[in-house]
Amino acid sequence: MEGVTDQAIQITMFYEYTTVEPMTDRPSDFSNILIKDVKGTTSGTGIQIRGLPEHKLNHIRLERIDLTASDAVLCSDVEEMEWQDVKIKSLSTVSNDKKSEWQPDRTDS
Repeated sequence: MEGVTDQAIQITMFYEYTTVEPMTDRPSDFSNILIKDVKGTTSGTGIQIRGLPEHKLNHIRLERIDLTASDAVLCSDVEEMEWQDVKIKSLSTVSNDKKSEWQPDRTDS
């Protein structure tokens, strides 16, 4: 993927606005999701994964991801996330005016 203008990878249960009438009062389950072998650049966020506070995403696994993005990662309301060989080079400038590179800690996997 090259030249993506928003998120390169996005999984979200959070919708800011919709005209669709829900069929039930309970949100759908998003679980056991595997995304692998993704390489590319985006002017947005590399990875955005958002569940709901009352209904978290579950069992998300990312493998062999290599991205360059304006912002690295935004994750919220996620349980049991696994990272394997994930690297994101951030184009955002940090306080010392150098680019940063994000990789999950060993404790994240």
